[in-house]
Amino acid sequence: MTNTENATGIIPSIDIALRPVNGKHIPAITSLQVAEIFGKKHSHVLRDIKGVLKQASVFFGESNFGLSEYELKNNLGFLVKHPMYIITKNGFIMLTMGYTGEKAMQFKEAYINRFNEMEKQLANRVPDDPTSLGLPDFRNPVEAAKAWALAIEEKQEVEGRLAIAEPKAAVYDEVVAPNVLTLTDFCRRLEGVNIMAVKRSLCMANVFYVAPDGGYRVYARYRDTHFAEKFDKDYGSRTFHVLPEGQKLLTRLYHDGKLIMKKGFTAPSRDKGVSHAA
Repeated sequence: MTNTENATGIIPSIDIALRPVNGKHIPAITSLQVAEIFGKKHSHVLRDIKGVLKQASVFFGESNFGLSEYELKNNLGFLVKHPMYIITKNGFIMLTMGYTGEKAMQFKEAYINRFNEMEKQLANRVPDDPTSLGLPDFRNPVEAAKAWALAIEEKQEVEGRLAIAEPKAAVYDEVVAPNVLTLTDFCRRLEGVNIMAVKRSLCMANVFYVAPDGGYRVYARYRDTHFAEKFDKDYGSRTFHVLPEGQKLLTRLYHDGKLIMKKGFTAPSRDKGVSHAA
């Protein structure tokens, strides 16, 4: 990160609002605001955020940086969605730690002070109207009884879902998972395929895509039907398992010449065949 100062040297209006981050509405700003405050291109702010997310723990990243979108009109007048992040106070401090310079320091101090003010206001606030916070009106006995009954019903529904899901998860972990190959292991069976470029090949085939954090993800239409994603929180890495339909898809791409090959290799004809068995 380079030294940065707002071009005007004037602190912009401090607009901190309650925004959703990891399922909670807390005081936050957006990456667009950070770009405006410090006179940076938004793309550079996104790059800096990705750098923070790569080095910080998964918990810190999810708790302080919420991926969102905003819309801008393109040259043809159509609205196009672009990525942005919603950032908490701690995320703001971590992100701007390397933004130096006298004016940058003033901007950071002003925003952190405003964050602290909002947190104090929220901590001391007892709303006259609980519904303004999306809560039931517990001052009304009928509404309070309804809210209590609904909470019990939701609790029972969640417990029922867990009771159904647990044996399924156990069966998958003990029976299915050991027999499912990882993407790397399966592609080793495809002679000549460049293992290091398989994910890039799947991106070109619109099966995978590159997420804002720079990692690869499976498009929803192929997730859990062709490929299963497993995220390891301890290492912050994602493993892809190839399901039977995914094995068929990879084999088809292989024979169609759509998987990047090692130097000196070419994809075989369709009649050669590839074994799917473990």
